[in-house]
Amino acid sequence: MPQARAVRQAYQSYVKSLASLAGVWAVVVLLARLNGLRFPATLGSNYVAMSPHAAGLMLALSLALLLGRGSRWALALAALAGLVSLWVMAAYLLGSRLPTLPAQWAHGAVLRAKISLLTAAPVLCLAIASGLVAAFPGARWRARQAGAILALGPVASCLVVLISYAAGVPLLYGGSNTPMTLPAAGMGMLLSLAVLFAAGADAWPLALFGARPGRAPLAGFLLLSLAILAGGTFILRGQLRTARLIVQDELAAICEIKADQLADWCAVRQGDTTQVSGSSLIQGRIRQFLAGSAPAGVEPALREWMESVRGGEGYIRVVLFDAQGRPRLMAPADQELVFGRLQLGAVP
Repeated sequence: MPQARAVRQAYQSYVKSLASLAGVWAVVVLLARLNGLRFPATLGSNYVAMSPHAAGLMLALSLALLLGRGSRWALALAALAGLVSLWVMAAYLLGSRLPTLPAQWAHGAVLRAKISLLTAAPVLCLAIASGLVAAFPGARWRARQAGAILALGPVASCLVVLISYAAGVPLLYGGSNTPMTLPAAGMGMLLSLAVLFAAGADAWPLALFGARPGRAPLAGFLLLSLAILAGGTFILRGQLRTARLIVQDELAAICEIKADQLADWCAVRQGDTTQVSGSSLIQGRIRQFLAGSAPAGVEPALREWMESVRGGEGYIRVVLFDAQGRPRLMAPADQELVFGRLQLGAVP
């Protein structure tokens, strides 16, 4: 019995330490957002800032765990966090079909815009788990075990988000959905571990580590989490490096194809200009037309020749410019000259 009491006391100290750390973190984020500071709420220059709503939910869960088992205030705080997170999830899933909150409250659209679905779902699980742990002290092992199992979901989701941040590719960044912030993932991980320890040494998965004297379940669990985080980060970085190399090779191949196409296009255009400039007959008629000394039939002949070039080479239009850069003749003939520019409204 003294050993079991010592283990319970050690687990309670773990719960208080983890919950206090998460609560202080949430207060820092709240104060930073109220004073217009972003870094404490982002922990990175290009990261999304944690919203005051999410920080408030994390603070409520921290207080619920600090109040301990059998506290009505703990149940009330857990219920409040669960209801708010449930409303946020309903706002994501139901959208406009969800009735709006009163005007003096933060209505669903604001909550949906400021709290990620990846944050609301773990908070809901942690709220239920905290309620189960707080409402059933003592010998209610099934309730505590259910709370521990519910806490495993936030552990997994927050761990994935932390790995994505550590790998340099935060989850859901660049998309239409609101990503889970780095502080929210860190607080969620701390609170999840606190719930696991609050469930007791006889609840799985901490029961796998044992609770005999000389064991350090907190250190072992944290080392296991750290090993998973480091391994996942290493694997994800390797996959990202491979994916980037593949994308670079594909882009290089596309650029090479486009460069060849442009080179071929320029060669064809240069061939057309060489053909025109090498034809003395065409050059003579063009010079006569531009000088204004061409016979009556030169302009229709030039236009007919330009139409044949346009149709044969697939051009949209062929325009003859003079030495000052003014268009003098063009094909198709139904286009008009407007103040020295093309009237593009008649382009086929």
